[in-house]
Amino acid sequence: MSAYNKVYADSPSSDSKEAQIITKMNTIINFLKDIVGKELSKLQAGDTDRIAYQSRVMPFSYLSFGERNLLYYAWLLIANESDNEVEVGEKIYFLDEPELHLHPHAQISLIKGMRKLLSEKGQLWIATHSVTILSQLSIDEIVLIKNHSAVRPSSTTTIESVKQLMGLEANLSDLQRFVGEISEWAFSNFVIQCLRRPEAISFVSERDPQFNLIRNRINKIIQEKGELDLLDIGAGKGRIYELMREDPYLKSKINYVALEPNEYYREILAKKGVNKIFATPDELTAESFDFILLCNVLHEIQPNDWIRFFNNIQRVLRPQGDLMIVEDTLLQKGENPNAVGFLVLDCSALKLLFGTENIQSITHPDAEFKERILSVIINNKDIVPLQKENIMASLNNLKRTSFENIVKIRNEIAGLGNAFNAKAITLGRKQSYYSQMYINSIIAIRTIEMTSEETG
Repeated sequence: MSAYNKVYADSPSSDSKEAQIITKMNTIINFLKDIVGKELSKLQAGDTDRIAYQSRVMPFSYLSFGERNLLYYAWLLIANESDNEVEVGEKIYFLDEPELHLHPHAQISLIKGMRKLLSEKGQLWIATHSVTILSQLSIDEIVLIKNHSAVRPSSTTTIESVKQLMGLEANLSDLQRFVGEISEWAFSNFVIQCLRRPEAISFVSERDPQFNLIRNRINKIIQEKGELDLLDIGAGKGRIYELMREDPYLKSKINYVALEPNEYYREILAKKGVNKIFATPDELTAESFDFILLCNVLHEIQPNDWIRFFNNIQRVLRPQGDLMIVEDTLLQKGENPNAVGFLVLDCSALKLLFGTENIQSITHPDAEFKERILSVIINNKDIVPLQKENIMASLNNLKRTSFENIVKIRNEIAGLGNAFNAKAITLGRKQSYYSQMYINSIIAIRTIEMTSEETG
């Protein structure tokens, strides 16, 4: 009796048992086709110990170990459908060395299939020694376990992981010939990411470089006013809220309010204890806040919406209130937040946007983040109604600086040759980042011109 027969050995009758086996196996066959692209023929009555695979009819025992493993994965996932409390795509899955007995193409199909299966709430954890599987992961998804310690995701972690899996340092040249020039890979990977919707940051650390700047500014205001009504626009999964909550002093002094348009993220915020959550600015009362935070948000808003967006900020901000804009000026992952794409404005572009020099720039004390993290403070009196001319000047500034950075980076890449190191990855990602922003700024400019033509 096959393993599948044994599962249903307690069925009330042989006819019912065979029907259940065939139904279950045909479900698995459909799953294999949808998830990993394996074509198996449907089972008929009397075929519970045989399977038709690649035009061959054979007993299950004739399948290779790799083929059996794919069946087992499918069988496990289908069996999980009986759990009505948690959807299959919302579960957390752990795969220990899934590459065993699997051809590299099958490894890739399995990982892609699992990604396809998971919903936004699901997770997949993989322990692997496979470079093939590693190649299917983003840099921020790779954690290296070395000397009984976990090394957090980064470009250097990825390189070190590859070195460990290849065995010897000398073998890296073979990998280089296989994957091609690494800066080109980083460029392509970032471009592909720019086709996807942005994700909220969920990783929380007390050493968060952005939050350290935010906390310092908030502390200064609290010293002056005693307490603070704060609005966190685009609160996401509650990263800023959690960091504030972990600080007893801030927690006692801040009245935290979240504005988050994403319904799923609002549910997460509520579960974390945020009491005041709004979906749109229209729900907010005028002159309600001393401090409004835009952390990694402005780059996702279309320029055509800037006027309405900042008008709302000025409306709900108290007369002497401050707006703080914080951005990572080198996005770690590409994203596609809207029809125009991301636009990360630097301090000079923001001054042109608001038509004022009264923008306070805060430099990060850590040399690693000094040039990378943008942090500016704008008082409410300087958030005057935006004009089209200011928006166009800001976008043209972004277009020019992006182009200049592309030229500079290409010259640096040319000097590296085929070096396989962290600098090659960084330059490749930077080149893609600025290339994408250059294109996005052109699209944004043209979009505003077309809107003006239609309304004119």
